[in-house]
Amino acid sequence: MLDGWDAELWVDLDPSEKTKYLKLKLAKVAPPAPAAPCPREPDANGYGWKSGNTVLFGDDEGTDHVTQNSQNFGFSYFRSQIDGDPNTPGMQPYNFGPGQFDVVMMIKRKNAGEKSRTVLHVVFDVVTAPTQTP
Repeated sequence: MLDGWDAELWVDLDPSEKTKYLKLKLAKVAPPAPAAPCPREPDANGYGWKSGNTVLFGDDEGTDHVTQNSQNFGFSYFRSQIDGDPNTPGMQPYNFGPGQFDVVMMIKRKNAGEKSRTVLHVVFDVVTAPTQTP
């Protein structure tokens, strides 16, 4: 069961080669929802990803044994948190041009020590779309 695990998701909000992680923790946020006709019921298993005390998104297709979700930088909470030009004072909108974003997921059994920890680190390179020639 997920209650026996600690899970963290670190999402890089800096489009440069540097990293500025938003750190999220998987947490029990509500009782599991009853079966619904729509399989994408938000928080169906009662878990969500939290930053501090704020639930940023639910676990939409998980069970009490599996956490599962999909987020898109362009359509989610993350979009408003990415500074497109960190060298200019204030928050500059990110235009989804070239960038590099790291995503790290860590999971370990509670009370089992570091030997049980698994880490997945993925780097996404956003590149300019190639132009087509006739």
